[in-house]
Amino acid sequence: MHSQTVAVTSKPISVHAGRSSSITRALHFMEQNFVEPVTLSQLAAIANLTLFRFAAMFRKEVGMPPYRYLSCLRVEQAKSLLEQGVPAAVAAAETGFFDQSHMYRHFKRICGVTPSQYMAATLTSRSHRRSGQVGAFIETH
Repeated sequence: MHSQTVAVTSKPISVHAGRSSSITRALHFMEQNFVEPVTLSQLAAIANLTLFRFAAMFRKEVGMPPYRYLSCLRVEQAKSLLEQGVPAAVAAAETGFFDQSHMYRHFKRICGVTPSQYMAATLTSRSHRRSGQVGAFIETH
């Protein structure tokens, strides 16, 4: 039997301190509109930069490409919805993913676990905290 350690973590995605105003505008737009389709040309126009310049500046200042950042925003929101008991298919639709499998792929790539593994780890972590046990890691089989 193979076991895998799953970390249950949640961290804020965006901090605008130290960012150029162009990138800050794009980040703000993404955070407000992550449910909608967002294009690179849209973001470049909001930042008032050429496509190439925007992509380069975004990667330098944020540490990842714009599409990956958008995926992270969507996954963070999906995690929040799943923690509230929202079904995965509904969470996928409400966070801008095309469908549940699209969300699962990005969730697994970003979090290292599937949404169902994340929920199992979250529920176990909560029950450990309620019973006085400490631990953010569980074993899944």
